Amino acid sequence: ARVIARAFQRVVIREDADHRGRRPGEVARLLSEAIAADAPRTECAVVLDERAAVERALGEMIDDELHVVFYDDLGALTDLLAAWGAEPALEVAPATYQP
Repeated sequence: ARVIARAFQRVVIREDADHRGRRPGEVARLLSEAIAADAPRTECAVVLDERAAVERALGEMIDDELHVVFYDDLGALTDLLAAWGAEPALEVAPATYQP
């Protein structure tokens, strides 16, 4: 969260479907608190639902702005981007987290 906060002016936090043993919203809260503490000028919004979070980011996007999305479902993400008329430059890297 701290690295992201320093690299971006705006951050939209969402949660994975797998909460990894935490309560819903807990990871998002921890991330947003870390961002606020480390980079208080970084705009930070919490939108727990992945689709709603991406839609919010797309709705706020300005020309030539870079968006980085960590996703659960690549197919759903590409469908959403296509529906918005976006032509993404996707760099796909598989998750390495193993519970």
